[in-house]
Amino acid sequence: ANERYRPDVIINLPDNKSLVIDSKVSLLAYEQLVTGMDNNKTEINNHITSVKNHIKGLSGKNYQNLYELNTIDFVLMFIPIEAAYLLILEHDNTIMDFALSKNIIMVCPSTLLATMRTIYSIWRTEKSLQNADEIARIGGELYDRFVGFIETMVKIEKSMEQVNINYNNAMIKLNGNKGIIKSIEKLDELGVKKTKYLRECG
Repeated sequence: ANERYRPDVIINLPDNKSLVIDSKVSLLAYEQLVTGMDNNKTEINNHITSVKNHIKGLSGKNYQNLYELNTIDFVLMFIPIEAAYLLILEHDNTIMDFALSKNIIMVCPSTLLATMRTIYSIWRTEKSLQNADEIARIGGELYDRFVGFIETMVKIEKSMEQVNINYNNAMIKLNGNKGIIKSIEKLDELGVKKTKYLRECG
């Protein structure tokens, strides 16, 4: 059952991306038109209907889940005969939009490479925008953390300033003209009994 869901070509792109190409579209009606076996208008309509039916069937094949491919959103439907491709566009100006609505891009030999380059360029642009969003998010978080760090450092600085003020006030009370040391020295002069000397203190 999985055999009919096997893509014809898988293009491996950079950044671990894949692009699926399907070329199983039937050109029997076009061949009958070219050989002149039936009425031209009838075969043109049959040709267009056959391609549309293939688009519908192709849209139901989930290659990503079946083969676990990291694919770009669109599948390329390759029509190998240029004239058959141009005939469809000439007689049905809605079929390209119909295919795009199914995440399918119709291509022929002359448009295949250009379409592949365009799809990959768009995907790269989208990825760059996603990276820019992620960079902005991380940058915002880093900025917020940096502001928080500065706020904490300011608080520490203020705390150290207050500690320094308290230390100076304490030293004034200890060493000032009316400080504790002066009073202790007077007690020493009066002959207070002691076991330690003030000069022994650092």
